Amino acid sequence: MTMIKTKSDIIDDISRYKALLDQFGCARFEAGVQDETLLRKKILEIAILLGEPAVGRSKQMIESLTPRESKTINFPSLSKKYGLNEFPFHTDAAHWITPCRYIVLACLNPGLSSVPTLLLDRERVKLSEAERQLLRSGVFYVKNGRSSFYSSILGRDSRFLRFDPGCMEPETPEAVQALLLYSQARVLHLVEKIVWQRGSIIILDNWRMLHARGNALAVDSGRVLLRCLVE
Repeated sequence: MTMIKTKSDIIDDISRYKALLDQFGCARFEAGVQDETLLRKKILEIAILLGEPAVGRSKQMIESLTPRESKTINFPSLSKKYGLNEFPFHTDAAHWITPCRYIVLACLNPGLSSVPTLLLDRERVKLSEAERQLLRSGVFYVKNGRSSFYSSILGRDSRFLRFDPGCMEPETPEAVQALLLYSQARVLHLVEKIVWQRGSIIILDNWRMLHARGNALAVDSGRVLLRCLVE
């Protein structure tokens, strides 16, 4: 028999997830459902309790993410720049003035090749004061159509990292150096690998956690993740 959770049960869950987010920057659990409609409903329930769900580039509240070849993408993004290759670490919605606070990701289909998601906690990356200054001073052009703007990786209040090589073009030598600080080669020993299973959900603190995608190997891998951005 499938248990139907009451509103108080869900609120208790969110309190527990927020405690994990505060401590570790992420929370992972099994949704208990694999049907797409029910999984989308679960994602939206979580997103609403975390904050304000936001529409992504696809103009949808809950987006389907699948590996795509570069030639099928017509806007600046990691998919456009890297295609089926491994994605570098990045912040979601880095092209917004203030990136979204949380990301809710769910696995609808892990695909034949089980492409992993890689996680990096910025609080575990040891930086010198000179390196922190690179993050603050390196100037990037952040591409977002008519709403494009200039920014650094780390703002004055240090609340969040703006980091996305897909939409951020370095404009200064300091910016080029700053990009290297979160390269996979440099932080490999700190990376956590998520191997997806159908129905798995992770919540990420997008201001704290960077994430990346492993090599998709083939366009027909079948991998489908569902994502909701939360402000």
